[in-house]
Formats: sequence, C-alpha cells, structure tokens
Amino acid sequence: MKKFVLLAAVAALGLTATANAAVYTTEAAFDAANPVSTTEVFTQSGLGPNMGGSYSQGGINFTGINLRLVGTGFWGSVNSLLDDTFNGFIGASFAATDAVGFYFASSFGNGTPINISFLNGASTVFSATPVGGGVSTSFSFFGVDGIGPITGFKLNSAGTGGFASVGPITLASAAPGVPEPAAWAMMLSGFGIAGAAMRRRARVTVTFA
Repeated sequence: MKKFVLLAAVAALGLTATANAAVYTTEAAFDAANPVSTTEVFTQSGLGPNMGGSYSQGGINFTGINLRLVGTGFWGSVNSLLDDTFNGFIGASFAATDAVGFYFASSFGNGTPINISFLNGASTVFSATPVGGGVSTSFSFFGVDGIGPITGFKLNSAGTGGFASVGPITLASAAPGVPEPAAWAMMLSGFGIAGAAMRRRARVTVTFA
C-alpha cells in the first residue's frame, strides 16, 4: 500500500522516478531527513543588479540568460535569483552532494509548471515538472535525495509562459549510516584476530638456571 501511494505521488508531480528517490515538498521534511547540510541564502533589497549570463555564490556557479538578484520587497516570499527572461532557465553546478532542496517559482502571480532536472555531471539523474508558486506571490519548496551524487540542477520555464526563479538552496550530505550485519561481523572478527596476535606476542618464556 505504501509503495502504491509513493508511486501515485510520483506520477502526480510529473516525476521521472528513480528507485530510491525521495521527494520533499516542504523544507521541514527535507531538513529532518537531511540534517547535515548548508544553506546558501540570497540577500537583496528589491530588484537587484543584473548579473548577465553567469553568477557565483557560496561555491555554487549559476548560468542563465539574464540573471538578476531579487528581494522580497519586489517579487515573491523569499530573496531569490531570477532569470529575468521570458521562458528563461537557471542552471546551477556545485561539488557533489547527496541531497538538494530549494525554493522555486515560475510565471507571475499564478504558478505554472516548471521543469526541474538534477544532474550528475552531464547526466540527468532525476527530473520533475511540479507546479510552483508565482514569482510575485509565494515560492514553493522542492527537494530530492536518494538518487546518488548530485552535482547540479536546472530550472527551465521554456514552454510554460513564465520565468524561472530559485530561492535559498540547501545542499546536504548523508549522515553516517549504521553498519550492516556483515560489516559488524567483519569488524568483530578483525578485533578477535588482532587480540589473538597481541596475546601471542606478549607471551614470555622464563628459564631458571
């Protein structure tokens, strides 16, 4: 039953499913599942400077057509990076990480579908076409993990009649996992062998004249 519900949710969001993928539509759920993380926040008041086709911040390299920093006083509910071009896109690349979550928006007051692709190098490892908030209203959250290393993502509003905008971005590393039973067995046998070797070395032969 749980598997059926998950598959239904995947279909509803227009996702290209991956076996172990987990999708998050709230920041709280994403943070709970990925506690080891860093968040890059954009800081701007109103309609900020135009960055052209590229912009870098906090180890994340962005590409687009006409990138612009935008504050909440001008558009939306979060400070964001906007591709100020009708049917634009925003690409981001960074060091490999296990999970990525961010706020996003497209169009103006009414949210429209926007294609989101997650990349490992040049390969697309996961994609979705969720309906998000509008850039002049409230942004939506989208996050994913369980798809292997992620080195970038792309928001593409082409064909939706809108704009692409991304807000605070969280990059997360998987917490250290609990060793499998086989790993525990190997560790314990290794300790046993090491202990036996130490006892043999510590044995001293004493002779009396």
